[in-house]
Amino acid sequence: MADPPSASERTNRSSSSTICSQLSAALQICSKHFTSGDFSAGAMAVSEVVRILNDQGESSPSVSEVSLAEIFEFLSSPAANEMTVDALATELPRVVVKFAGVSEDCSKYVEKIIDLLITACNPRDMLSIVCEALDSQIKVSTIPIDFLVLLRGLSKVITAVRRHHFQQIKVALPVVFKVIRAISSEFDEEDEASLLDFFRTVTEIGISIKSVCEKLEEEKKEELRALLSLYTLHLLAFFSTNNLTNKVPSCVCLVKELSMLFPFCGLSYSRLITGDTVESIIRVVCGEDDDDDDLLMWLPWAKGGACLAAAGEDIASLFDELRANPAKRWEAVGTLKLIFSSTNYSWKIKADTVEFLLNIMNAVKDADRDNDAANLFLMPSLFASLEGLQKVMMSSADATLRKKAFSAFRKVLADIPGPQRFDLLKALITHSSSPDMIGLLIDLVRDEVHKEGTKQGDGASSYWTENALGLVEMVLRPPKGGPPSFPQDGVPVLAALNLYRFILIRASSGENLGSPVTASQLRKAYTDWLIPLRKLVTGLQVSTENEGGELNLHVECSFNPLQLVLYRCIELVENCLKDR
Repeated sequence: MADPPSASERTNRSSSSTICSQLSAALQICSKHFTSGDFSAGAMAVSEVVRILNDQGESSPSVSEVSLAEIFEFLSSPAANEMTVDALATELPRVVVKFAGVSEDCSKYVEKIIDLLITACNPRDMLSIVCEALDSQIKVSTIPIDFLVLLRGLSKVITAVRRHHFQQIKVALPVVFKVIRAISSEFDEEDEASLLDFFRTVTEIGISIKSVCEKLEEEKKEELRALLSLYTLHLLAFFSTNNLTNKVPSCVCLVKELSMLFPFCGLSYSRLITGDTVESIIRVVCGEDDDDDDLLMWLPWAKGGACLAAAGEDIASLFDELRANPAKRWEAVGTLKLIFSSTNYSWKIKADTVEFLLNIMNAVKDADRDNDAANLFLMPSLFASLEGLQKVMMSSADATLRKKAFSAFRKVLADIPGPQRFDLLKALITHSSSPDMIGLLIDLVRDEVHKEGTKQGDGASSYWTENALGLVEMVLRPPKGGPPSFPQDGVPVLAALNLYRFILIRASSGENLGSPVTASQLRKAYTDWLIPLRKLVTGLQVSTENEGGELNLHVECSFNPLQLVLYRCIELVENCLKDR
């Protein structure tokens, strides 16, 4: 003989029966009023249905299942006429979705209800309703399972839209992006499978857009294909982020699924890497009036995805194309700044991107480096990429990656005409907050002065030497006023003194024929740079010796190489002035 039901079971049964009766009555009243044309009363009945569902609170799964079953059965019955279903459809998705995470049966019922509404109602209306439900759900939950049913519903309703496909889907995608951002930023790492299901569902939305596009006439495909391209590139970048790959490494497999959409979208990596495709996509998707377009706020993700979209391409031919075309090569380098400068991508991705850049630059010949004035507009993006490479050089814990990033940095600089190369180096020095990086950049200037000196006999200009003197003055006599600050400016000052010493040695030895170092410049350097600096360093050294301590000992030791170079510069200037 079976055990009698417990008190909690009896309570649940009683509660289920009560709620079922209330829902049934409210739903029947809805049907009655809408059938009779009393829309005001019908709207009140719909509000009552919503109230009953919202009042369930922390009810047991069995109570929730009974409630959802009652709604589904009503919607499937003859009593649910078109007007009644339409009225309920405006409220039910955002209300029933909160039960999706209660139990597996509840989730199935929620999906059945939304599928039924999608089938019975106008797809255009349901697209808007599902998007509103997603937007509302973000405010109360960041649990993936709470969004799966709505996202699957969105995927289905996209394929059901009959007209104005581009306009309808364009409105929906920003909501999906918001959901993706919210879920991934708040997700609990312990439930990896749940997040993987979430992102697989998000990927399926792209597949649904593709299926819609395939059914359109050719002239109507361009806008929707551009929208699919934007969506695909956004997801590719997002799946590759450091935050996401750390939480769910297996989501990388979704990148392969996304790459299958590239041929359909007409995404050429050679155009993606130079930024041409993304700009074309934006023009098609946003049109001329794009000031307030919701998609534009997600544009950086699409541009990042463009840099990562190498799958399925003939990389060897791409490298050859970029090596042979300086303009495209510079555009490609400029696009890579999105990876180097961002904190969103893992070091593995940044390492692969550095390797990609090295492969482009390794076979570039000197003869290819023409001073093409038409390409000078690309200098700002090249500057940003060089800054990004600096971040890799300074921040990576991998010594090999740091060395490769520096090698790529030098190769990119070498690919730029001399005057612009100096301007970029000066700008990097001016904008850098790292003394060590500033010292390194000044050493690169010294290398350029050396190269220039070896060509002086052939009648080459002294451009680098002339401008290097101004750079030395900028470090030793900062434009902001006052002398350099020690010990923080110690490395840049030492690098600047070494650069000046190198120029003086070449001038005094006669190697640097036609040297721009005039007597007036020597006197100015002696009076304004070197003697004040000697007084400052000597005073600081005496002060640190008197104070003592381990820290002051370290500072004092750092002054030793600086003083050696400083006194050598003073000696060289004095000798040069004697000979004038």
